[in-house]
Amino acid sequence: MAVFGFLKKLFGGGSSALTREEIAALPAGKLVHRVLYSLPDAESANEAQRDFVSMVMLDGEVRNGGFNQYYYNTGEERQRAAEAFARAGAADAAELVRQADGCYDANRERLAGFWDGTMKGFSASYKERFFDRFDTEYYALMDKKRFQELLAGFVRSHAGDFIPRK
Repeated sequence: MAVFGFLKKLFGGGSSALTREEIAALPAGKLVHRVLYSLPDAESANEAQRDFVSMVMLDGEVRNGGFNQYYYNTGEERQRAAEAFARAGAADAAELVRQADGCYDANRERLAGFWDGTMKGFSASYKERFFDRFDTEYYALMDKKRFQELLAGFVRSHAGDFIPRK
C-alpha cells in the first residue's frame, strides 16, 4: 500500500509505539498525530490501521485538491475508504464517498484522457467539474474537528489494533 510509505516519509511512522493510556487520554487531534507517528510499514499493518490510513489519505487529498486529486493520486487503493468510514461510524461520509466512487467509475475513461502524466492534463481535468458536488458536500460534512474526533473514536474503539503486540 503506497500510502503507508508516503505517510511514513511525512510523519516518520514506526518511531514510537502507542500505549493504551495515551489512546484513552489524549485529545483527538493529538491522538491522531500520535497514531500517524506510530504506524508500522504497510506489510505489518492490520485492517484497522489500513482503515485509518485510508480515511486520512482521502481527507488529505480531498482537502488539498478535491476528489479529482484523490482519484488521480490514489488509484485502486480508493476502494477501502467508503467502508472505512462506515466502520468508523460515519455512514454519511461513507455514502458520499460511495457516490463519488460511482462518479469516478462512470467517468474513468474521460478522466484517463486528461490524466496523461502532465500537470497540464491534470489541471484540465478540473474543468470538467466531475467532483465539485462531492467536494462541497465533503467539506460541509467533515470539518477538521469532526474528522479528528471520528479518527480518535475509531482508534479508541480499536485500541488493541493500534498498540504493538509484545
